[in-house]
Amino acid sequence: LKTEYCGTDQVVWSAPVDDLTNWTYHGVCYEAADKSVLFAPDVVQKGDTFYMYAAEARGSRVVVASSKNPAGPFTNPKLTELGFDPGVLVDDDGRVYAYWGFCHSSCAELNDDMATIKKGTFHDHPIGHCDAPWADKNDGHEDLKDCFFEASSPRKINGKYIYVYSKRCNSHVPELGVYEDCNGFLSYKQSDKPLEGYTEGGDISFNGGEIIKGSDGNGIMTYQWGNNTYTENGTYTQTFTAENGCDSTVTITLSLSTSAAVTRDVTACDMYVFKGDTLRTSNTYNVIDNTDPNCDSIITLNLTIRQIESIREDITVTACESTVWRWSPEEASIVIRNDGTIINSEEYSYSNSAVRRVFHPRTAERCFDSTVYVTFNIKQHRRNVVTERGCDSYSYFFSMQTSDTTSIDTTLYFTFSKTDSIRFARCATNGCDSIVVVNVTINKSPEITISGDLRVTPGSNCTLYASSNQPNTVFTWSDGSHDTIFTRTNVTENFDTYVNGRNPSTGCEHTSYVTVLANEGINSADDDAISVYPNPTSAFLNISSNEVVKNITVFNMNGQQMISAKNSNSVDLSILAKGTYVVRVDLESGKIATRTIVVTK
Repeated sequence: LKTEYCGTDQVVWSAPVDDLTNWTYHGVCYEAADKSVLFAPDVVQKGDTFYMYAAEARGSRVVVASSKNPAGPFTNPKLTELGFDPGVLVDDDGRVYAYWGFCHSSCAELNDDMATIKKGTFHDHPIGHCDAPWADKNDGHEDLKDCFFEASSPRKINGKYIYVYSKRCNSHVPELGVYEDCNGFLSYKQSDKPLEGYTEGGDISFNGGEIIKGSDGNGIMTYQWGNNTYTENGTYTQTFTAENGCDSTVTITLSLSTSAAVTRDVTACDMYVFKGDTLRTSNTYNVIDNTDPNCDSIITLNLTIRQIESIREDITVTACESTVWRWSPEEASIVIRNDGTIINSEEYSYSNSAVRRVFHPRTAERCFDSTVYVTFNIKQHRRNVVTERGCDSYSYFFSMQTSDTTSIDTTLYFTFSKTDSIRFARCATNGCDSIVVVNVTINKSPEITISGDLRVTPGSNCTLYASSNQPNTVFTWSDGSHDTIFTRTNVTENFDTYVNGRNPSTGCEHTSYVTVLANEGINSADDDAISVYPNPTSAFLNISSNEVVKNITVFNMNGQQMISAKNSNSVDLSILAKGTYVVRVDLESGKIATRTIVVTK
């Protein structure tokens, strides 16, 4: 059996509606994950699910957990946007409304997740607040009659929305036994709308007892416990039945007096209102209270007045893109947005520049107004997007200045279309990262092939044909013509030619070269001019000649040039595929000799 006012877990008791003297204990239904102290919860049913709104960390954050059983256990808690002492109402049409606040009432409609506020439904001050020292000042919402304090509890009865709450009186109510600040009233207001228009209420009960008149017309002090009203001193017992069938017996000793000498020790901030007088000095005050003819009281007030100290702290947090700020508020502190709504999480992520306030409410033990203003200056990384095109491959060179004397040089190499980026930490002018995003489109160059009369008899005509693997290729031969066919008449000696193929839609192009051989055989008639060895070969081919070798050119059997070497008597053929090739050797005298060679692997 729990005896503490508030603990780290919450339990369930139940009783039949028609017999509220027969209670059954069901055990623990919810426990905060961080073992923090839990304040007043609320439970509602929507559909076949029960939702508990648990006020963790002494009410500074509110989570909602769910269960299929009203006795729990309630699991899967998630953080809500609600504030202190939440109360929740599921309306007849299934819409859900939430009410909350401490000396400042708020309400709103919830989204289907039962946790977040539906946009545009937030209402501030549906009920005017009390004038307690820590309440808002001069905001136009103070109400000394209705005096909202805490404990929001909504109902809907006969089509009316009933807002039940704890009322705090900062004025004397002698007929109810109130002689100092007191939040002992349970009161209500009503409206035809769920979120506004609350009027015409009253007081349901006062937990300090009440004075009624007896049959002789004299006042009688009473005490209400359970379903019983006691008017005489004595010892009284009630029995409760636990879930396991065992009984729990609770006994109270009651003393009622129509006359008393009362001593009160009070510590207050700045001033204290006592019997209509505003006291601003620490002292002992005595007064006979005879406002009620049936109950004179001698009141001794030991008053300690503490001066208010206003404390403000300013913190600036600068970050790039976003930051996660861990609040570490003292107990009972409140984190407030600029619009006045409360942030319940102690850890909050910010992605935009903003100002947040952490307000520590004033108490007699902590007689100061402490407000921490945290300015979040969220800056954005600098992004530069570059769009480029390339044929077969593309290289993009970066050079980023990091200081007056140093820079970072980087090259990105692309062989296919993609988007890539590079980040330079803290290189932007605002101190954040500089990010360059490169969108590159890589197109393939056309493959150009030359076929036709690659070897001719001296004095005959030569016809060559250009073809491509891309159908819209535009050809340009070495003589400037643009046909797919190239013709030269009366060829008497070897000649070189080429054709360029360009795809106009991509801008990519490729040039193919050939040498047309004009001699009687594949080997030149100048057999004694050169000798080649080894033949066959798998690597180097050597040229032996009495003359200086100016150029060596190797062609495949289609006449396409594969390799060339200048001013050398050898050429490396290791990159060629296995097969038969033609070697052309240009000598210093102008003679041209050709040989057929075989490459092996």
